[in-house]
Amino acid sequence: MLLRTPAIVRAFELADSGQFRIPSAVRTAMVAEGYTQSDVFTLEGRATWAQLRNRCLAANAERAALARATMGPSGPARHEPAA
Repeated sequence: MLLRTPAIVRAFELADSGQFRIPSAVRTAMVAEGYTQSDVFTLEGRATWAQLRNRCLAANAERAALARATMGPSGPARHEPAA
């Protein structure tokens, strides 16, 4: 018997990864991972959808902040070799 992460837990993991901007993209990824439409249907409630949306937004904001921190005002940070 194959043990799989519960759909809600996996959805939150994917949303928190910062790879997805909207909950429907999380749902599509889960189907691609082998979750059934029935599994994914459990994510359709308003409260769950709102949590997924908020997690996607927060994770993307965090990724954007990290990208800005590693890129200076003129592009990627450059590391000069030590003399």
